[in-house]
Parts: sequence; structure tokens; C-alpha cells
Amino acid sequence: MVPGAASLARGGHLGGAVRCQSPPMASHPIRRRYLAEELVRLRRADEPPRYVASQRAGRIDPNPHQIDAVIFALQRIPQGGCILADEVGLGKTIEAGLVIAQRRAEGARRVLLVTPKPLLGQWRDELLTLFGIETVEIGPDTDLRVPGVFLVGRELAGSERGADRLLQAAPFDLCVIDEAHEIFAGLYKRYDRYGRWRQRGRQARMAARVKRALADTPVLLLTATPIQNSLTELWGLVQYVEPTGMLLGDLPTFRSLFCAGDDRRLREGQDDELRRRVASVCQRTLRRQAQAFMTRPFVERRARLFEYTMGPQEKALYDDVTRYLLEPELCAFRGGQRRLLLLGFHRRMASSLEALAASLETVAERLEGMLLPAVGRGPRRDAETLPLFGAPATQDDGGLRRFQADLEDDEEELALEEEDSGEGEDEDEGEGEEADEGEGEDEGAGEDGSGAREGRVLQRLDEPAEALPDTRIRRE
Repeated sequence: MVPGAASLARGGHLGGAVRCQSPPMASHPIRRRYLAEELVRLRRADEPPRYVASQRAGRIDPNPHQIDAVIFALQRIPQGGCILADEVGLGKTIEAGLVIAQRRAEGARRVLLVTPKPLLGQWRDELLTLFGIETVEIGPDTDLRVPGVFLVGRELAGSERGADRLLQAAPFDLCVIDEAHEIFAGLYKRYDRYGRWRQRGRQARMAARVKRALADTPVLLLTATPIQNSLTELWGLVQYVEPTGMLLGDLPTFRSLFCAGDDRRLREGQDDELRRRVASVCQRTLRRQAQAFMTRPFVERRARLFEYTMGPQEKALYDDVTRYLLEPELCAFRGGQRRLLLLGFHRRMASSLEALAASLETVAERLEGMLLPAVGRGPRRDAETLPLFGAPATQDDGGLRRFQADLEDDEEELALEEEDSGEGEDEDEGEGEEADEGEGEDEGAGEDGSGAREGRVLQRLDEPAEALPDTRIRRE
């Protein structure tokens, strides 16, 4: 988090570095009830039955801060969107669901929800259970021009092919982006220090593609941490919800006005000005503010660290699996996936033997499926999974596709960790020269062996391990 930005928050709360002042919440219960009723009344005059039906399907009793957030979002959406930045546990999913339900009641036909791939199922279930909203997960044959609420993983949305599909189907009536800070705040990395456009950084390219595809779509960003390492991350998020670009200016202007040193500190005397500007597009509630209105107070979180040493059999299994995945002639997966596979399998070993066994059984079935077509007895091939592995895929590889999806999420998390620690930064970032390298060259760098960084990871994993205190592959 940004240490110098703490002055933006009342009481010195670090998470309040982007504390956005919204109209004060009403203190009287009658006033709060009135606001709740006003929220229910917001609808097109000719469509009351649709809205009543959506509310009847809901099984929630919103808290006051959630009502405030929803009203704020509904007021901002016609102007381009907003950021809902409530702290963890305050119900941003509920707020987004209320906004979606209200927009649909007002006539919105197509809503897009971009979320991390592991959360697709959770969003689908909660929207259906809490609001009676059915969703469609975007696949190869999904028609995005028909009415509906569409779910898409952020990795697909940020890919070149996925962003092109969204661009062709745009504009949507609303787009909700969950966990927006993890990729989309990195938009600033697309620019050098002089504000010139660059073609570098995988995460920044994904953010730029999504922004381009949603240029004419109002966006609702959900994040509990709009600032993690740099004030410029806040600038990146605002670009999605403030189409004119006038609120914070371009990146060099923002840095000159608000950033000090390495962009991690707020320039002295600028906290009130930044708070005033961001307040028009960002709504944030802290736990201490909402505590008085919660029927069930928050439970204090206590983290405890336990050391664990593998027994002889566990150590032997760990070494055997690692040795197998490092085999030069491994047929099940292509070479560019080695780091990803090691990360996924080591996590499964740390989880349970059952999880590891299930993954190994899936790989065995995969290998059997590769052999059967060679003798003319195999099931038909599935073109959708063909690019994922170095051999033909079959229609029965659903379990393997889910495994591959999990591994891709692990790789995404690892890439984000490396980027946060500075490992993924461009070496010539400070030179001020425009780089125009083309996206394909950068993305394909890891295909042939991803250079020294991957080599260090593999070398590290190949060393004998005495314990497994952490399931993530980390840098020395």
C-alpha cells in the first residue's frame, strides 16, 4: 500500500488512501427507510412489473452503506460509471447485484460481468440465488448481441481475440468488473514517463484491450484496494469510469500534480484536492464506518503460521512428481507450460493427496486419449482445447480443461506477484523512448523456454526440498 497517501483518510486508515467522500449517510432510521424506498422506486414508469418481479426474487436486506453505494452508482452510470471500493467483507457483490437488477428493470438489455476465472461460478450462483438473475458464460458460440447477463473471465476479456469479440458486440448497457485492481489498475504501465504509448507489459496490454472494447460502455469497477503499490494505479482505474480524461488529466499531469518520488507518495498539500476529485467517481466505506449498522459484527481476523515438514513418503512423492514434470521428453504437456504445471501440481500436493491423485488421473486419461485416435478408436477431437496442449484434444477432456483453467489462474497470480515485486518491469522504462514491439513477440517469449527467469524457477524447484512451508513458487 502507499504509505504517503494515508493522510487522505480520516483517522489515518491506510485503506482510506482513496477514501471518497460521498453524500453523508442519513443518520435517522426514517431517512434511511426513505432512501431504501426511493431505490425501489427508481424505474421506468411503463415497466413496474419487471422491477417488482426482480425485487421479489431477491433474498437480501441491504445495509445502509450498500444503499448509499447503489444510489451513487446509479447516479454515475449515465456519466460513464464509478468505482465501488468498500473494504473487504462489506458486500460489494450485493451492491453490484442491486445495480444490475435496477438497470435491467429500467430497460438495460445486455450486461457484461468481467471477473477472475475462479469466481465465475460464484457470481453465477449468487446472482441467481439472491436476485433471480440468470447468466450466460461466454463461450466460442455465444451470441453477445442478444439480451442477457454475460459472464466472462478477465483473462479471456483481456486477450486479443476476446477483446475483439467484446468490441464487435459493444456497447453494452453496463459492464461490471470485479477485482479491478489486479489487472486493470495497471493501465498506467502502457505509458512511458512522458505519456507516450508503449507496447509492453502483458498485464497493461490486457487492461488496454478491455478499455478499448468498453470505450462506449458504462463501467462499474469493484475493488477493495484501489491503491496497492502506486498512486498511478488509482489513475488507471479512473480512466475506465471517466471517459473525458479531464478529472485527473493525462498521466504526466497526474504525476506532476499528485505524485512524489517514485509515485508511492502523495505530494504534500494535495490530499484534499485528490480526495475532492476522486469523490465524484469513487464510493468507499470502511469497516469501522459500517460496524454500527451491521446486525452481525465483524469477526477479528487472526493469522497464525504453522511450520510443516514432509515425512519420508511425502518427500519421495514430491520429488517423483517434480522429476516427472521436468522430464525433457514429457508428452502430456508442451515445454512452455513447465513452470505453470509445477506451480499447479505443487499446490495440489500441499492441498491433499486426493487432489494430487485426481490431477494425475486426469493426466493419465489425457495420455490414453492421445493414444486411442492413433489406432482409430478414439473419440472425436475438440478444436477448442487443441491450442492448450501439444497434442490433439478429445471431447472427453472436460476435467483436463478445468485443470488447465486452474493452472492458468495460478500463472496469472504468479505473474501479478512478480510484477508487484518489480521483476516484470521493463528495463528501459525510464529512457523515454517509444517502444513498438508488437504484442505477439512479447507474448510468445515464454513459448520456447521463457529465458533466465523461468530457468531460475526450474533450477530452484529441481533442488531437494526439506519442507513445503508455502505452495507458491517464489523468487529468491
